[in-house]
Amino acid sequence: MVDGEQSPSLAERYRPRKFADVIGQEAAVTYLEGQARERTGRSVLLYGPSGCGKTVLAEIYATALLCQKRSSGEPCLRPDCPDCLECRRRSHPNWRGMREGTVDDPDFARAINADVDTESFGGGRLMILIDQAHRLSGRAFDVLHDRMERPPENVTFILCTTDIDEIPQRTRSLFRLLEVGPVAVLSRLELLRKICEKEGFAHSESALDLLARRAGGQLRQMIQDLEGLAERGTITQEQVRTFYEVGGARQISRYVERLLNNASLEQQMQALDAWDALPERKLSGIEAYLAELFGSEVLRVGRRGVILDLAGVVDQGSVVRQFIARGERLGMAPRQFCHEVLRFWAPAGIASDATLVRKISEFDELLNGPTGARSGSGAPSLVSARRKLPFRAAPNFSAEREGLNRRAYAMRTPPSGAGYLSLKQVRDLWEAASFLVQMYGLFLNTRISIRYGRLGIDDPKKVGPFLTSLMHELRMLINGRAASAECPEPFHWLYVREHSPTGGAVTHVVATVPLEAGDIGTWLRDHFVPHHLKSSCPTGAVTVRRPAVCDGEHFVRHLELVRLVCRGADPAYTVSVRNGDGNTKRFPLIERIGVPRKLRGQIGRIFGAKRFNVSRLIGPEARRDARGDLPPLSAFADRSRLTLDSGWELAEYEYRQKLNAERAAAEAKLDLDWPAKGGELALRRRAAELERFKEVWSQGAEARERNRPGMAVERGVHS
Repeated sequence: MVDGEQSPSLAERYRPRKFADVIGQEAAVTYLEGQARERTGRSVLLYGPSGCGKTVLAEIYATALLCQKRSSGEPCLRPDCPDCLECRRRSHPNWRGMREGTVDDPDFARAINADVDTESFGGGRLMILIDQAHRLSGRAFDVLHDRMERPPENVTFILCTTDIDEIPQRTRSLFRLLEVGPVAVLSRLELLRKICEKEGFAHSESALDLLARRAGGQLRQMIQDLEGLAERGTITQEQVRTFYEVGGARQISRYVERLLNNASLEQQMQALDAWDALPERKLSGIEAYLAELFGSEVLRVGRRGVILDLAGVVDQGSVVRQFIARGERLGMAPRQFCHEVLRFWAPAGIASDATLVRKISEFDELLNGPTGARSGSGAPSLVSARRKLPFRAAPNFSAEREGLNRRAYAMRTPPSGAGYLSLKQVRDLWEAASFLVQMYGLFLNTRISIRYGRLGIDDPKKVGPFLTSLMHELRMLINGRAASAECPEPFHWLYVREHSPTGGAVTHVVATVPLEAGDIGTWLRDHFVPHHLKSSCPTGAVTVRRPAVCDGEHFVRHLELVRLVCRGADPAYTVSVRNGDGNTKRFPLIERIGVPRKLRGQIGRIFGAKRFNVSRLIGPEARRDARGDLPPLSAFADRSRLTLDSGWELAEYEYRQKLNAERAAAEAKLDLDWPAKGGELALRRRAAELERFKEVWSQGAEARERNRPGMAVERGVHS
């Protein structure tokens, strides 16, 4: 451990520091170690999924090239080596690094150019490591291109990315591309055994096997999970199942068991009702469960299923044999039967509660016959002989099912789904806006509309890069004008793309733009558009509306803008609302979120790669990361009775600020009572007092949760 650092976590202690410690990345390790050994130091681009070791390899490579005491391709890591020590702290004078979101990336690029031009401190090698490089703006890549194309001999660029397609092709061509993929299960299992042996963790082999397969190749998260499991005592398979609680695995297993035992439809639905998830999630979960079941026992794809293990399925063969028996009675070979079952459960887009009930009923009829085996001899009856195939694609809307004649069927209302926002999309938009208020106390106040037809952009592939550059440069502009110590990130946004045959493609952006940012409309029309399109901005192509808002009306404006981007919500979706009698009733979602009738309607086909998006600091990852001392509340998920539009989020923000102030004051008092310069005894005493404070604070978690304003709203009466 480096002096001055706190005790590292288990994942940090087993973080590789040498190439020899890296597992499962033989090709990348061989190349990088060879470059370090020969002191060549070619620039590389490491790409692959998150958590597989790209940053680790980049840091080892940089350290090996900067270490002047190495005798091979490995860094020496000696305690008296200043290069290795400073690289560990990322404070080496010849190390330049950027993690996405920490600096203004065009400014960073210009600073790198200046460093490359002056080469490096003391004449040594200059290392430039850019993590999450796909988030760099087009401008930053343009600024860096010449130096990346012809770097001095002692300058090495290292780029890491989870999305290589977002790196410009001309930039990719300058680097040696090295793929860093998920680590194989056997390698993960071997690492877990090694850690348990060194740390003395009591465990069962089956538990480590399940944990290794559950990790999905992400070693860092796997070791963190191992540490959490070890804190609970002996690591058992049941503990691993409980620790992860994979959504719906046991409920799906219970549903399949009841299906094969010819239970009633009501009992089958009850098994799935115990899983609190959206209908489309349940449908996809059943498909994944059956895919693992058939894949391991029938199709022989050579992999064991994590979902089945976490569901506690002991005898997979017995379950499969019952399915195959159904297939044989329908005259189908096992593989053909499995293919048809998986085809039946394949996702077909948006799903509602009615869709789930229909699919469960149809599947029961297909396997157990029109009346099932409940009234017969106990063996499943055959499907009606009029069906040539036991499985067929069931349309969402048919004249036969609706009881319509041909003319009425031709004149019917089109099925919902096409041209609408899905329930998940509406939920993501609404929760991002809610999180914005809960976490930052900020409100949406500005609407920006971009009409691509007027800009002459008719290629959907050009929409994404244009909008990405716009949002990035707008963020730089607004942060530069309005950022402060109290609010270092004042700019947040949501957008939805619409398309109509007459108006063409339009993106509506709703954002937080403080008054200190000035007139962004003029900047967009006079600077951004001419710079990127090499022509003047046509009238009406880009419009900005930021009306003055009276005190007390900020949340009203915020809701207006959220409803604007959610106006395309599918009218077929309904949500449950609890009334004063404790009963629930379902209402159309679009009614509950309050979208005015004049705004409602289809928003057309998707134009470009994405229908919608939200800024990083209010997106799904930020909301997951915030699940700490006081996790954000959700009106859609765990707090389904929260009102959607009462403004409880602002009270939550104020409550959060109050708790943060209380905790900061308590920690400041500890610093005052036990200063760091008080000697070893004072340091130990301070550490003990800090642990005691953390324990007391954690004991108050239930009370803090109970006193949340949002919880009070939940306990209220909603009609």
